[in-house]
Amino acid sequence: MSQHELLHQWVTWLAPSETAAAFLGRVRLEPLITGTPLLDRLCPLPLRPGHVVEVAGPSGSGKTDLLVQIAVHCILGRSVGGEEGNILFMDLDGKFDVLRVLQQLHASLKGAQGLVLSDAHMDKEVGHALSRLHVMHCPSPAAFLDGLQSAGELMASWPGTPCLLVDNVAAFFHLERAAGAAAGEQGASMHARALGTLRDLACAKQAVVVASKLSLFGPQQDRSTSAEGGALGHREFMPRAWQDSVTHRLLLAPAAPAKVAGPLFVATWDMPACSGRHYFDISDAGICML
Repeated sequence: MSQHELLHQWVTWLAPSETAAAFLGRVRLEPLITGTPLLDRLCPLPLRPGHVVEVAGPSGSGKTDLLVQIAVHCILGRSVGGEEGNILFMDLDGKFDVLRVLQQLHASLKGAQGLVLSDAHMDKEVGHALSRLHVMHCPSPAAFLDGLQSAGELMASWPGTPCLLVDNVAAFFHLERAAGAAAGEQGASMHARALGTLRDLACAKQAVVVASKLSLFGPQQDRSTSAEGGALGHREFMPRAWQDSVTHRLLLAPAAPAKVAGPLFVATWDMPACSGRHYFDISDAGICML
């Protein structure tokens, strides 16, 4: 590498990513209220526009339930305790369950403090809430990339802070990696391009992104029997485009074997680092802290 090329790399690395005015404008924005204590009360750094939250954990640890709970709270009207905002839910696993959304909507309305709603009023609130929920099914990396490219125009018309939920952001990573290696392909995969587009979308539209990810655990990291108070196991495998965009990482795992009495799930903050564990269960209304 020549001295000129080295100097160019240093200048590029030292270039500011935003002005002081842009920074102050960003940090002064009101944090997004998600309706779950794990993100609203127990998060070391409040969620603000431009933040990207990764919710990592093994299968059956409550990741999708957390996303559904965020969606339900955000789309419910303000008169019934919600945020009356719009949500874009990108389903990469093909497991989106609208009945689960309806179940949580009805449970939230029935549990709203100081409100006794008739069946007709409840149905009306549910209808208004569902009109603010936008779902994209993405069965392939190409569909994921196309959906993200069209999401910018969709969110541009939304009032307030846009919120984008992605269920299993790593759904296509291993398939594309294996297919690319077999074909001897070089360069960024379509999935990596989609992840870069997701990062740019969060910055350009000042959206909050919450994405679930199926975790990989090392051989010494037992998710159910790790020492009390210790960190949950997590091994990063996603491409750099995703790693650089994540501002928060929440780890979820089963708290104990199914036959042992006690809390069913445990959560801990890996980024920003925060000691301590938070135990929860999952009911019709979503995640319930213990």
